[in-house]
Amino acid sequence: MEIDIRRAAVLLVAAGVLLTGCASSGDGDKHATAPTGAPSAPRSSGKPLASETGETAVYPGGKVDIDAMSMRVSEGGKLMVLTLRFTPHLPAGSEDRPRIYDLIGQTPLKSFEPALVDTVNLKRYSVVKDDQDNELKSDDISTAFANNHPGIATYTFAAPPANVTTMNVQIDPWQPFSDIPVQR
Repeated sequence: MEIDIRRAAVLLVAAGVLLTGCASSGDGDKHATAPTGAPSAPRSSGKPLASETGETAVYPGGKVDIDAMSMRVSEGGKLMVLTLRFTPHLPAGSEDRPRIYDLIGQTPLKSFEPALVDTVNLKRYSVVKDDQDNELKSDDISTAFANNHPGIATYTFAAPPANVTTMNVQIDPWQPFSDIPVQR
């Protein structure tokens, strides 16, 4: 039986991303260990690279802080993981554990998916999918965060070429985060 190295690497990274996404309930730095060759565990504390606060569409009067915490290329240089920190601030009587889907206020059947913009080569990057057509990202529906507590979500992209040192992060409907450093 022949093993496809690419497929095995993608599956290992996917498992790591899914495990770190499951631990993103605002419980600090408690994350599953990433597989060998994958970027290090998502950074949930420390100073964000960029921040934005926006209103939630689902919770009137609610706000959410979104912080870009890191954008790290894997050891093999093929994949890159964007780590975002979400901190919901919902009014009294709102959901205790809002989901990403509710915080961003996406329309039905449209998932939340940040995009990366390479301003050097004029390319837009979308979240990659595994061989089962599953996006390698924190799940919009099952990933929930405690109100007024930060939680982590991760999104895996193809890594940009080595000459790209910064990228813009687009999170609709807000303004993009500009010039986020690519960590190698």
